[in-house]
Amino acid sequence: MKTISNETGLTLNQSKTGRLLRVALPGALAGGILLIVYFLGVRAIGYHENTYLRWLNFVLIIPVSLFTINRYLKSGTGKTYLEALASSIFACLGSYSFLSLFTFVYLHIDVAFMEMLYQKAFPELDLSPLSIVILLVFEGAVGSTIISFVLMQFYKDQMRNAA
Repeated sequence: MKTISNETGLTLNQSKTGRLLRVALPGALAGGILLIVYFLGVRAIGYHENTYLRWLNFVLIIPVSLFTINRYLKSGTGKTYLEALASSIFACLGSYSFLSLFTFVYLHIDVAFMEMLYQKAFPELDLSPLSIVILLVFEGAVGSTIISFVLMQFYKDQMRNAA
């Protein structure tokens, strides 16, 4: 007996999930490297105390999302809007996950930076490296979803023609 969700294509099966991850992984790796290099560059030139520069991460995620959506459109057949959106979100969130893992390790190495974050950036919060990682992942999840959804609006006509 089929369920309604399977008939309407709202659920992802194993092959579709695998395809989405194969499409998203290169973007996630490239985006993660881009975000890490940006972080290290900001740290190297001494602007690391300005925590508001992290909002530029979202600008850096835009090419990752565009790359992933274009890669999805060029892959196989049976393309849907939701799958393209999901692949873009996976890639962007994967980029933030790589940045978060790097940040977790970096905060254990550079204790002075962790102290600066604790005192200047968020003095009202009791921060630890793990709590900063959780904040980064949450920030990345929200930002990835919004950026992917906005960029998908430029591709919806293309998605209709591809289906």
